[in-house]
Amino acid sequence: MEKVKISSLHKQSFIILFLLFGVVAIATSVLSAWTLNERMRSEFISKGETIASSIANISAEILLERDPATIQSIIDEYLKINGTAYVFVRGHTGEIIAHTFVPSVPPIVQDIPISPMPQVRTITIGPHSYFDVSCPILAGVAGAVHVGMDKALIHSYIVNAIIKQQALMFCIFLISLIILFALVGRVSKPLTQLTIYAQRLAAHEFEARVNIRSSDEVGILARSMQSMGQELSTLISGLERAVENATLELQDTLQYMQSIIDNLGDGLLVTDLEGNISRFNPALLRMYGFMDDEDLTGKNVRLMLPPDIASITEAIKDDSQRQLTAEVGLADGSTGKALATSIQRTSTGHSYNRHHAGAVILIRDITAEKEIDRMKTDFISTVSHELRTPLTSVLGFAKIIQKKLETIMLPPLAGMSPKIDKTCIQVADNINIIVSEGERLTELINDVLDISKMEAGKVEWRMQRSDIGEIISQAMASTKSLFEHKELERRIELAADLPPVRIDRARFMQVMINLLSNAVKFTSSGRVLVKSTHENGLIQVCVEDTGSGIAERDSKRIFDRFKQAGDTLTEKPKGTGLGLPICKHIVETHGGQIWVESIVGQGSSFYFTIPAERSKRQSALASSAKPDTSLPPILKTASRPKRTTLAKILVVDDDPSILSYLTQLIGEEGFEVISAVDGVQALSLAGRELPDLITMDLMMPGIDGGTVIARLRQDERTRRIPILVITALHLHHTFGADASLIKPINENELIETIHGLLHGDRMSAKPCLVLTSDGVRPQDDLLMICPGKIVYCRQEEVSRRLGEGFEGTIFVPSFMAKEMDLNTLAGNDRVQVVLLPEPY
Repeated sequence: MEKVKISSLHKQSFIILFLLFGVVAIATSVLSAWTLNERMRSEFISKGETIASSIANISAEILLERDPATIQSIIDEYLKINGTAYVFVRGHTGEIIAHTFVPSVPPIVQDIPISPMPQVRTITIGPHSYFDVSCPILAGVAGAVHVGMDKALIHSYIVNAIIKQQALMFCIFLISLIILFALVGRVSKPLTQLTIYAQRLAAHEFEARVNIRSSDEVGILARSMQSMGQELSTLISGLERAVENATLELQDTLQYMQSIIDNLGDGLLVTDLEGNISRFNPALLRMYGFMDDEDLTGKNVRLMLPPDIASITEAIKDDSQRQLTAEVGLADGSTGKALATSIQRTSTGHSYNRHHAGAVILIRDITAEKEIDRMKTDFISTVSHELRTPLTSVLGFAKIIQKKLETIMLPPLAGMSPKIDKTCIQVADNINIIVSEGERLTELINDVLDISKMEAGKVEWRMQRSDIGEIISQAMASTKSLFEHKELERRIELAADLPPVRIDRARFMQVMINLLSNAVKFTSSGRVLVKSTHENGLIQVCVEDTGSGIAERDSKRIFDRFKQAGDTLTEKPKGTGLGLPICKHIVETHGGQIWVESIVGQGSSFYFTIPAERSKRQSALASSAKPDTSLPPILKTASRPKRTTLAKILVVDDDPSILSYLTQLIGEEGFEVISAVDGVQALSLAGRELPDLITMDLMMPGIDGGTVIARLRQDERTRRIPILVITALHLHHTFGADASLIKPINENELIETIHGLLHGDRMSAKPCLVLTSDGVRPQDDLLMICPGKIVYCRQEEVSRRLGEGFEGTIFVPSFMAKEMDLNTLAGNDRVQVVLLPEPY
């Protein structure tokens, strides 16, 4: 027999009907019970009052005749009335004259007081409860009649009535259920068919049919669904063909893209948000020494690749708005350059939000490029050195000739004849041009060497706490002659309370002089304004001119090497094209930016920013005490003092031209000069002649200058002779010398340095104590003013060292001066206090 399947509509209808009838049955039962209870209670009390009143009327005369037996017979008859549970009569004294209690009168009824008025109360005798109705006899003078009506009979009547009512309701419920089942069946059958048809449509059985022919809403719905199924069949067939074609095209595109990725010469690495590798190419496997069939997909980059790659993925997560580049090591010791960009995904909703979803890293093997850069740097350094040596001779002798012409030869010839005067002027002009062009060639060599060293990362940055306003003022003073030559107005507008900066002071002086020189060079009339502002921890400096301006196409390339504004094919170059690239590298190395804003014909404004120093304590010190920019006391005494004795100087250089130039230059200052052409001769002459000072070249055949200096310092006779290194190399240390100068040298600087070493109070026998903020040796040397033993210490260690018997010179940076009792310190006759112009 087939099992009857009950639809969900039947179940829901049955539940609704059951709940409805349940609520109705409960409500009617409660209402009926309450109504019957009130009605029967009223009837029982009324019946009790009637019985009590009747007995009271009859009992008045009987009680007066003292006939209790008659009263007993009367109340026994009333006990037969339905609902009467007991009757008793009390006399005027409260005694019970007659009653129907068996076997005895309960104590509770004996305590009921006699009331002159009829009363109804509820009393409980044993397990039963009764309405006690009392009626006074002769207003209570003769006693009272009590009738008890049984409340249990009321409850019995109510229960029987509720049972009959619920039975009737259940019959009605069954009949309603049968009728509802039949009606719902007529509705649910076509709905069930529609449901099955919809399921077949969902399973893409679009050829299925539903057998509903009614003209009601269900029939209309069935026909509409059949029509929709046919249309869906047509549409999906078309979509399937389109998807198939698109899939083939996508597969071709993916294969093409995969072929491109696999054949990339650069390594490709794609990671997700957690740093797991999602895509890579064979070039990456080769770069890091993996097998060609190695699968890195799903593996974490920290586990599979070197830490520098993992750090790039972390860095791009923190700074997802820009590209990151870094040099990374490869498996075979080669060098790679990684370019990382963030994968940005857009989430839709109430607003479009872009969020970081991973990183794409391209890695290029730049080992060959690095080698070429190294060779280029070495070549530039070699060429620069080779150029510096002859240039020193050319420029030096030209200056000597210029000096002798101006002081000895030309003055006696003046006024002899117009032709001789004209010739003298021409000769003077020509020698001036030679000196000027030699100096320009020196600047060119310095620029080329600077930019090559900066690109190679070999620049030694001497970071120190500085005042940018002071640098601007000094740069403006240094270029004063340029402004006066072109009769240009120069102005400085510095913001108040500029905070100090920690920079390489000499390099930023180079930036300012370069920008000012460019402004003068391209400005024929008007003014040059330098202004500075401070905002959000950045100091901004602007050099503004009223010159020819820069075209927009040129403003984007002038910071590239050897690029200048204008057409270099039709216009004469106005420099090397290296000044601005050097400025750009210096500023960016210090964490700043440089850019230009210009309008052709109206002028240009070059801006650069530099972060201010963040230390609040140091900023307060800087605002309260500007550093002393003058020379320390010892250096002041070294500036061309009057000689009392003839000093002997040994000049060492393997180049005959340089040797001759230095011999002439130093000899003209009145010194006795002896010379050596190599290290062996230098050691011999130094030990025999014991000169007062030695100038030393470093690159010499046989024994180099550094070895010569070391041997001189080991010999007790020559240990304390001041040594001045004169070389074409940029030194990172002085090889134990007291000072150094770079070729081509400035003759004034050379002579002043010699005087400083010879007459700088000769502190070589006493040690020096240099205060620093952290007790660590700074980058700047003090050998020229303190060739003795140098100790670097913190401020709080000074008292201890004085207590240990220190005797010598104490160098105090100006920014520490406010925190120290300099008067007490200077009053110690065992020490000499020197204020340094720059913080160490």
